[in-house]
Amino acid sequence: MRRSSPVGGVPAGGGCSVIAAAEDPISGASSACAQAGDLEAAAAYLTKATRIDRQALQAASDLGRVLRQLGRLPEALAAYDRALSIKPDMEQGWLGRGNVFAELRRNDDAIAAYKQALAIIAIDNPMAAATGHRICNDCMKAC
Repeated sequence: MRRSSPVGGVPAGGGCSVIAAAEDPISGASSACAQAGDLEAAAAYLTKATRIDRQALQAASDLGRVLRQLGRLPEALAAYDRALSIKPDMEQGWLGRGNVFAELRRNDDAIAAYKQALAIIAIDNPMAAATGHRICNDCMKAC
């Protein structure tokens, strides 16, 4: 069953039209807002999700990504740190953290975070480094 309306008491800003799955309305709302370009509303929904469930790994990581896109770098870093406190071997968390550090011009910290991400990637694909594997800042994933 699907419904359309702001979910969980967080108003959709900027006219974000929210269609959310009833089983996960906050995640659906944040995705709809992000796709509509309303990153502030997406951040509000994701913040709510992380407050409701302190172990919401994907919400914490997604919040970091959205906050980074908004230029709210210290908050983005805190969101990625939260995701990594839940799952220390989360590749996306380390990549996001590296991207935030790179934007803050904290190059040594960025390199350390990227190395951590690459080490995690290499667990599943030991030949990753030898095959020209690189980490994209823009897409925040291995490519």
